[in-house]
Order: sequence, then structure tokens, then C-alpha cells
Amino acid sequence: MDIVFILWYLVSSLSNVMALWASTKCFEVKIPKKQYYLIVYSMWTFPLMLLSGLGEPWSEFRPIASVLIPLILAPFFLKGRRLMIIIFFVINQLIDFIVDILLCFLVLAIDPGFMNVMDLEEYSVNRIISTLIFLLMAIPLKYLYYKLWNRIVNKEKYEKINGIYLMFPIGQCIVMLGMVYRNTMSASWFGLPAISITLFGMVLLAVVDCIFLFYLTDIEKNRQLKQEIERMEYAYGVEQEHYRLIESKRYEIAKIRHDIKNQLVSIKQLVKTHNYEEADMVINGIEKTLDETVEYNYCSIPIINAVLQQKKQQIEQNTIAFEADVTISETGMIEPVHLCSIFSNLLDNAIHANQKLPDVERYIKLFAQNKQGHIVISTENPTAESGKKTTDPSQSRGYGLKILKDISEKYSGQFNISLDNNICRVGISVCICPDE
Repeated sequence: MDIVFILWYLVSSLSNVMALWASTKCFEVKIPKKQYYLIVYSMWTFPLMLLSGLGEPWSEFRPIASVLIPLILAPFFLKGRRLMIIIFFVINQLIDFIVDILLCFLVLAIDPGFMNVMDLEEYSVNRIISTLIFLLMAIPLKYLYYKLWNRIVNKEKYEKINGIYLMFPIGQCIVMLGMVYRNTMSASWFGLPAISITLFGMVLLAVVDCIFLFYLTDIEKNRQLKQEIERMEYAYGVEQEHYRLIESKRYEIAKIRHDIKNQLVSIKQLVKTHNYEEADMVINGIEKTLDETVEYNYCSIPIINAVLQQKKQQIEQNTIAFEADVTISETGMIEPVHLCSIFSNLLDNAIHANQKLPDVERYIKLFAQNKQGHIVISTENPTAESGKKTTDPSQSRGYGLKILKDISEKYSGQFNISLDNNICRVGISVCICPDE
């Protein structure tokens, strides 16, 4: 086996990869997809490679083996009716056969002499090129095939066909055919200048590239919307937890009110019998129980209280000393979901830094106030990092810090992080009435 044959076979086996990819779109895989690709690809392609490398008469069995191997292997790895899996791969092989015929007809239609140049029967560089063209012609058909299979067989009503994925390989195919033909035969094909056909393919690819650019932009917008939804879901979850906490406190208070009359009778009786110490113990027990039902109010903003109440539990679980000075009285145009994100991400960052330190060194200081039309919030906590520096939040790997920077920019504010002698200080300001 020479290097040209190995390269040709690697290129030709990509059609098998396309078939496996399509099968994962139409059937559920019993094992991890990576294992599925590796096992079936190896057991499918290596025997075919061996048959081709042995030459005649063994190479004549390659088409039969190419059909039978996936029919035998696939049902062991894919979930679904065995008959449907077999039909799927039979049609896949039929598509490959049709593409092969179409390629031959296309080459003959361009110029009968072009068939000799493409060298479709011998293992050569030209055959590698012809196999690449075969693959480019097969890609859109395999894409359409799995889409139609899902729509017709799997009854998936929302399976839509995206024309972009069809245009891209078609454009590449036109360019490759045009360039090969122009460089090997003559300057025209189908009665048209070959360079014109090649340029048409290049223009088509350029158009598709532009469409892909817009498509990627939409993906980025969707990612931002997903982040916003996640923030809203988190804020909603915090508010729901806060509500459940309040309800549980009310239930506890209702029980205490129910029992307090009996306890008061006991206290009166103890006083009458001059058992003042026992009466005092009962009173202290009532006060302690009442204290446990009190929810600490950090400020007058419900969503801020809810976040701080939730984070305080996490802080206590990590044995972190917590000091909060929150004097926010108005939030203006700032959305509650963004207030929730600010406080939760600031405290999450501080908790994470403290977790790397011994218990005795852990603490978090939180300060928040209204100041000159802004809400100014800062945290201070120890960190394992040493030195003195100011960090650009946009360069940070932390997802939460990037969210904080985005929110500060949205509300015409500022965000900064500084490190000094193992003390990390993070500050953010947001304008209550940002410019529209």
C-alpha cells in the first residue's frame, strides 16, 4: 500500500462518517457517541481497506462488504426496530450509489475525455480529487436524507431544512470541478468558460460565508438571551425560596401563638407559687423561639433581602464571617433580575475565594448604598492570591465577573477588581436612571 492509496481511502471513508453522523440524528445511540463512531467506523472501514489493498479478485468483494457490514453492526449500537435501522443504511448505500453515477454522468457531460483525466479507476492523486468531489456531492444529500427521515419516519413536525448547509458543499464542488477541468483539459466546459463557472462557485461560497456570519451573530444573540433567561430563572427561584421561608416563619408563629396561651397560664401559676426562676426560664424559652422566626432585613428592597438571606445560609455553611452594611432605599430603573445577579455573583465570587483558605481567615464584608444617583456595591474578602494588581473584568475567566461587567455597562456604571496584600476588593456601580 502506498501513501496515495492510504490518502484516498481516508478521504473515501469520510462518507462512512457522514452515514454514522446521519444515523445518530435519526436513532438514539445505546453507547456514548464517540465510542459508537470509533467502533463502527473501525469495523466498517478497515476490512474494506484491506479488500481494496489486496487487489483482484478480493477488491471485487468490497461493494458487497460495504453494504453488509453496517447492516450487521448498526442494530447492536442503535435503539429502534432492527428492520428500520437496516432500511436506513440500505437507503444510505443507495444514495452513495446514486452520487457515484451522477459524478460519472457529470464528468462525461462536461467532456468525455475528462473521465480519463479524473482517473476514476486507478489509485492516484486525481482519484483522490474525484473522491473529494463525490463527498461534496454526498454531503447535501445525506443532510436532506436525515431531515426527511425524521420528518416522514420519526414524525418530527419541526424538522426544518436549512438551505445554507446545502449551498456550502455545492459551491465547493463547483469550484473544485471548475479548477480541475480548467487546469487539465481546456478553458471551457458545458460550452461556457471554465473560469466563469469557477468564479460562480467562489461567489456562491462567499455568499454562504456571509450568511454564516449572520448565523453566528444570531447564535451570539441567542447565547445572550439564554444568559438573561438564566438570570431571571435564578431571581425567580430566589424569590420563591424567600416566599417559602416567610410562609414557614408564619407557620411557626401560628404554632407559637397557639401554644403561648398555655405557656402564659403556666407562667401565672409559677408566679403565684413564687417559682420565679422557673417562670423566667419559660419566658426565655419563648423569647428564643420568637427570635428564631425573625427574618433579618438588610434593607427595604425585597429582592436584595431575599438574595442576602439565601447567601447568608451558604456563607454560614462555609464558616465564613459575614458583615453587611446595606443602606439602599431606591433602585430606580434597575430591573430586579439584575440586582439579583449583582449581589449573587459578588457573594459567589467572595465565597469561592474564601473556600481556599483556612476557616480562621475567612470573612466577607459587603457594602451597598445609594450615592449621587447610583447604587454603589462593594465586597472585601481574603484570597489565596498575592501581590498587588488591578484586574480587567473582561479578561477574567469567571463567567460571573463578566456578567457583572455587562450589567455595569448596561446601566452606565463602572466595575473594577483590585488585589492588595491577599485582600480582594470588587466594586460595581449602576446608575439608577441611566441614559436611554
